[in-house]
Amino acid sequence: MDRIPPATYEEARARTDRIHAGFAEIRQLQALLPPQPKRQETDERSVYFIQADNGLIKIGVSDSPKNRLRTLQTMSPVALRLVLVLPGRGARGESELHARFAEHRSHGEWFHPAPELISFIQEQK
Repeated sequence: MDRIPPATYEEARARTDRIHAGFAEIRQLQALLPPQPKRQETDERSVYFIQADNGLIKIGVSDSPKNRLRTLQTMSPVALRLVLVLPGRGARGESELHARFAEHRSHGEWFHPAPELISFIQEQK
């Protein structure tokens, strides 16, 4: 859209009023739309378990755990492997697992390979 300087204050005011009216119309139309679902309610991402050669296990969430593994591997000084994927658990499932294994947390989303965690992974396979 070309910018043409308004000839007068009245013309500038009229343009501004038209713009504001357009925004008001947009807000009215948006109010007619159904509300957007919250991500947590529709989060169908997978919870993944990635184990490092040093034993630590990362519990994370991703749309594509295999791609996430590749990304993490480029930043890791040790080899990583994808040991388990739980489809459709989303961020809520990840949070629940972080809480369940909190006493074994090393740092961030990385956990020590405690017997309870290893057993959980084996049972889910």
